[in-house]
Amino acid sequence: MKPIAILGGAFDPVTVGHIDLVQLIEGLGFEVICMPCGDRHSFGKRMLPASDRIEMLKLAIGSRRICDVEIERGTFRAAETYPLLVARYGSVHWVIGSDNANCMERWHDGERLKGAIPFIVVARFGQPLTQQGAWCLKAPHRYVETGLNREISSTIARTAVAQGEWEKAATVIPVEVLELIRTRGWYSAREASETALANNAHIR
Repeated sequence: MKPIAILGGAFDPVTVGHIDLVQLIEGLGFEVICMPCGDRHSFGKRMLPASDRIEMLKLAIGSRRICDVEIERGTFRAAETYPLLVARYGSVHWVIGSDNANCMERWHDGERLKGAIPFIVVARFGQPLTQQGAWCLKAPHRYVETGLNREISSTIARTAVAQGEWEKAATVIPVEVLELIRTRGWYSAREASETALANNAHIR
């Protein structure tokens, strides 16, 4: 049985970066289980409902498993979620980006989590490890380079859709997911509204 690596995130939307990351961690010998967060986000981020994000995930990752523990239990902090993961799966690793490793002090009970959870920290483009993130270089943690030479994020994906830049969106969103987004009209109206509000706030 392969060890399990939990890849958490909003997946709003799923990007080709997420898929590349799943495949990268699988190449290290892990079974990757994607865990979309619930509708409540630790940093107050607005998202599509969990049911819509799961629909995109299923299209993107095929038969791979999805963990709904944060959706079911309403947790959104690693300190609360990790014991639930251990109870469900046994020992698990948790995948995070180098940007999160650099600011673990922002996490609730972050210092304790460094010693409690075995993290797989993946280098994120433009976010090299700092001195604050060097903790992940010691076992039982693992630090992984990706070799990616560009930033691929859900923010870039949402912005491309909102601006009708479909060719650009197709470079960061899996084709099946992008077709679903276009069919449902996701992101366009919401992103445009949020952009207008942000611009008005800036003008004031």
